[in-house]
Amino acid sequence: FICVTLLDYLAYLFAKARGVRFLNLRPTRIGDRIAFSHFLNDPSPELALQYQRLLAGERSQFEEEARRYIQRVREQHGRYEGVVRPSDKPALKSNASKFARIDQLFSAIRAYWNYRNSTAASDNHVPDPLRRLYFTAWRNPKQAHRTREFFKRHYVREADIQGLRYVFFPLHTEPEVSLLVYGRPYVNQIEIARMLAMSLPVDMVLIVKEHPWMVGKRSIAAYQKMLDIPRVRLADPALEARVLVEQADLVAVVTGSVALEAAMLDRPVITFGDCPYNLLPNTMVRRCADPRHLQTVIRDAIADHESDEIALLAFVTAVFESSVSVNLYSVLLGKSNVHAERNAAYIEEIENLTEHLVAL
Repeated sequence: FICVTLLDYLAYLFAKARGVRFLNLRPTRIGDRIAFSHFLNDPSPELALQYQRLLAGERSQFEEEARRYIQRVREQHGRYEGVVRPSDKPALKSNASKFARIDQLFSAIRAYWNYRNSTAASDNHVPDPLRRLYFTAWRNPKQAHRTREFFKRHYVREADIQGLRYVFFPLHTEPEVSLLVYGRPYVNQIEIARMLAMSLPVDMVLIVKEHPWMVGKRSIAAYQKMLDIPRVRLADPALEARVLVEQADLVAVVTGSVALEAAMLDRPVITFGDCPYNLLPNTMVRRCADPRHLQTVIRDAIADHESDEIALLAFVTAVFESSVSVNLYSVLLGKSNVHAERNAAYIEEIENLTEHLVAL
């Protein structure tokens, strides 16, 4: 599931060298669609091949479903299954209140004792319950409050963007596969903001918005470093990214899914990393492969922008064609406080995933 660790990568290399089939499971960021790929980076060869076939005129049973999805994004939102809703408060809430009763306290102590004596305690993917409680009950909420109070006079809100010319740059969570794998070498987001701000036309500003999952986690010093860059503004974390996308002159991302929504809303996009939607024409999505040319890339992306409905429909249809509908985050991974496209039972989602895997 989303190759991101050294051992994941070594497993991929060994499998490739020995001719063993390798499948990398990852979300498509389109609705509740998830897909398997034989490769680690985007765009996957499977998706690229299907996209080219559809562009060449091949018909697909998913074309109408893709058309409806594009229409929904344009009329409503582009939220996908598992995404965290925007807020100025931490995405994770603590379960500290459950310790109010003595019996629940003893139950929690027993659960922690069982954790310490299990193999999970040596797995860095499974957080220590006490450490998790410290962050969710105290550290993150306190940091979110301090950040909100410190920057509330500087936040850009919806009323402030009327008539303003700006580039919108949504931040990623850290650490995250979007930066560490798909976004190399663009892992320093403060420096990306600096490069963008230095490359803008003189009458534009850069609006940076925090990822909802990072609220209460990033330091005040990090935000201050961004605001110290001339022409950089910090958006209110509670502001919907959609609002900023709709009025932006340009949307810039490392690999973020906001870019696809922007393309559907007829906004020019530039990317820095490996994105599936890099398959779209340069008139819609333009990749900056060399930051020395960023000023030219920004200028051309705005000046030459033109929506290509045929290519957009082919891309979304290709995603539907090569994926399956599964509530990966909200049901299979049991994540709370995330967007879900529909209600589903655990066993049903396992069966959907199994059928798709067997059919590959």
